[in-house]
Amino acid sequence: HRGAKGAIIDGVARDIKLIREMGFSVFAKGINPISSKGRIIAVDHGCPVKMGGVMVYPGDLVVADIDGVVVVPGDKAEEVVEKALDVAARETKTRDELKKGAGLYDVFKKYGTV
Repeated sequence: HRGAKGAIIDGVARDIKLIREMGFSVFAKGINPISSKGRIIAVDHGCPVKMGGVMVYPGDLVVADIDGVVVVPGDKAEEVVEKALDVAARETKTRDELKKGAGLYDVFKKYGTV
């Protein structure tokens, strides 16, 4: 892995399940069983790239999970992380109250999220 935690591919990939089982996350536009061997090369690293219409610069925060990929400009990362942690905490409280039988309207009114 050479220190990388995962790969975000602006194209298709294969063997994603096997690669993830190795502890390396892969996010791609789709799956294709054909190998990229002989059809793909690394051109550069540590430089700006455009992925899915979004510019990604060295130092940006890239967060990816099963729901999608988000790019946060490096100079906004701390602020965005703080807000995201607040939203996540409110969402957890919302789910907990809904599981206990609270009404959706009341929970949304209380936490501002569902």
